[in-house]
Amino acid sequence: MAMGVQTERISGSPPPGEREISVWTLPTDIMAAADGPRLSAVLDEGERARANAFRLEDDRLSYCLAHGLLRRALSTLSPGIPPSAWRFERGPHGKPHIAGPIETDLAFSLSHTRGLVAIALARGLALGVDVEADSRDVNGVEIATRFFSRDEANALRALPAETCPRAFLALWTLKEAIVKASGRGLTQDLSSFTVELDRPPRIASHDASLADASRWRLWHARTGRHHLALAALDADPEHWTIVHRRLAGWDSPVH
Repeated sequence: MAMGVQTERISGSPPPGEREISVWTLPTDIMAAADGPRLSAVLDEGERARANAFRLEDDRLSYCLAHGLLRRALSTLSPGIPPSAWRFERGPHGKPHIAGPIETDLAFSLSHTRGLVAIALARGLALGVDVEADSRDVNGVEIATRFFSRDEANALRALPAETCPRAFLALWTLKEAIVKASGRGLTQDLSSFTVELDRPPRIASHDASLADASRWRLWHARTGRHHLALAALDADPEHWTIVHRRLAGWDSPVH
C-alpha cells in the first residue's frame, strides 16, 4: 500500500512559474533485506557492483535505496523516462551528473547514512546535499581543530558540552554539502572557508578556491534523528524556493 508524503515549503515565495529545489528524504528502516533485489533491479551494473561491495546489509540497502530514489525522482520530473534508463558519469573530482538517455539541465546530489537517504534536484543549479545521524559518537572539537577553519573550531570550543555535538554535525553537513556543490568534493580544503550557523546559515569567509559567499544559499534542518543540509549556487530566495518532501515509504506518491 502506498504510504504518505509530507511536503514543506522551506523558504522563498517566487511568483507562478517558480523554480524549485526539491529535497526528498526517505527513512531506511522501512526496508528489509528481502527488498534488496527489488531496489537493485532499477540500478545499472556499476551501481549494483558498488552496492555488493558493502560488507553490511544495512549499508548495502541504504546505497540501493538512495540510488533507486534518485532514479525515481528523476523520472518523476521527466515523465516517460523509466527509472532504470538513467545513465550517469563522473566529473574530474568525482561529482556525478546525468549522461543520458536525454539531454537535460536537471542537476542532483544524493547522500545516505544509517537511517536516512536524501536527494536534492533542480534545473540548472550546482547542488550539494548531505545527511548525518545525530547519534554519531564523534569528538566535534577535535575534528574541527584538525580539519575546519580556526573560527569554526573556536566557535565550537566556546559552546556548552551539551550543545556542541549538534552544532558540530550541523557544520559538518553544511560543509559537506558545500564541497559537493562546488564540484571539488574531497579535494576542497575544509579549512578554506568558514560557515556560521545563523538563521539561515551562511559562508562568513572563504579563499579564492570557492565561489563568492554572496552566491551561496545554505539550508540546514533536523529531520528525526538526523541532520540534513543543502547548498546551492545562485539560488536567491526571490526566484527559487526549497521544497522538502518527506516520504514515508518507497511507494509514496509524489507530485
